Amino acid sequence: MDRKVSESTADSETSSQRPRVETNKWCSTDELWTPEVELNRATTKGSFRKPKPKLKICVAGGGNGGHVMAGLFASKGHDVSLLVSAPHHVDKWLSGIEAGGLTVHYVEGDRKVKGTPITATHNPADVVPYVDLIIIVIPAKYHQPMIEAMAPHFRPGQWVCAVEGAWWGIPPSVFGPNTQQLVFAEIQCLPWACRATEYGRYVEVFEEKDLVEIAVSPSKDGREVARILQQLMDIPFKAHGSLLAMALSAPCNWVHPAVMYGHFAEWDGKPFPRSKVPLFYHDITQDTADMLERLDDEYRQLKTQLEQRCPLLDLSAIKPTKELLMEYYHGKITDESTTLSCFASNPGYDTLSSPVVDVGEGMVVPNFDYRYLNSDIPFGLVVTRGVAQLAGVSMPTVDFLIRWSQEKLGKEWLLGDKLCGRDMGKTRAPQVFDCHTLDEFVKICLPELTIRTRRDKEAQKEEGGVTQEEPPAVCAV
Repeated sequence: MDRKVSESTADSETSSQRPRVETNKWCSTDELWTPEVELNRATTKGSFRKPKPKLKICVAGGGNGGHVMAGLFASKGHDVSLLVSAPHHVDKWLSGIEAGGLTVHYVEGDRKVKGTPITATHNPADVVPYVDLIIIVIPAKYHQPMIEAMAPHFRPGQWVCAVEGAWWGIPPSVFGPNTQQLVFAEIQCLPWACRATEYGRYVEVFEEKDLVEIAVSPSKDGREVARILQQLMDIPFKAHGSLLAMALSAPCNWVHPAVMYGHFAEWDGKPFPRSKVPLFYHDITQDTADMLERLDDEYRQLKTQLEQRCPLLDLSAIKPTKELLMEYYHGKITDESTTLSCFASNPGYDTLSSPVVDVGEGMVVPNFDYRYLNSDIPFGLVVTRGVAQLAGVSMPTVDFLIRWSQEKLGKEWLLGDKLCGRDMGKTRAPQVFDCHTLDEFVKICLPELTIRTRRDKEAQKEEGGVTQEEPPAVCAV
């Protein structure tokens, strides 16, 4: 017999009877992240004050990051519901809930917190209509199916946050009829290096980032979303003005594929002992670091071209790999002199192994069909390459990694120098959403600025026939 959703969710109240936290009750007088605030912040974790009300939160995803969020948010007294894809995972979560909840073990400092979610389900209708905040923390390739399943149940005013995912815009075809009434945020990356060691019951956090960046639409809500997220996660959050910046600046987009290539490009096809599996970040070579720096150069060229042609775009979040690592792990990295040393001297990377598949008798083979390629290529590098194609920017190292990855995965995205392969429809490249010029693309990325520019022009025409200087175009193509 299927297990039922816990009574805390599947009670007799109708959706109209359920109490809901209004958005204005989320407001707080706590300071948002600034360098000065960070300097004054207490060194012990948990120093950010909790949001005043009890929030109803849906964590959509039962992976490593979902474990940390579920346990941490519940430990702060919030009502946390898990939305996971498979019924057997629901059973494991419900078993953990019945056994007393989920322990989050922060390895640094040997600190533990414990929280008990109120329920777990695989049916969005069980939880989505009744929560204030939804955080999607699953591999990017599952984002769109998850959001489309949620869309009929979204209600105006809800906050929907996605960790990574290349959401450079919020297409109504994906987010449903309430798109314009949602507050949507993309979180640049997962705030922790973590691993769930006992599903639904125990997760270890090896390292926390010192800063996480987000972009929010509508942008006017960015500071408040950042404030609430940093209170929930005890990590500083900084709001940027452009979803496109988050889509292009998530370091997993280029770091994961480059490191996979570095470790396994020369693999001979034969199983090898598990003891020979390289640590994913810690064991990168100088060749991989050089590739990362070439990627940095290509991203910088794309950023420069976009800023020149689209002056209203805020792309300040796009930074070189070394600079991002120093922001994330400042004070933890012991040698910040080079890109290679930033990886090799980060103690949080000492235990994170490369993805492999056991084939028996202690032997393994590389796992190419892992999110480092099957998500970070179609929802990372392919998206970047699609933007570059619109902007007329060449990215040869990006092309190289896409071609290598599509061969390993049996996919087809890049044909010659064009993104026109048979699997393009399952990416988030702008071409998939009928964006064939940079101007069309930017109008989706920046709908608020597009509307504002149009209103400014109309207002100028009504000012007694006096000719005013035109505001800057959204995109000067």
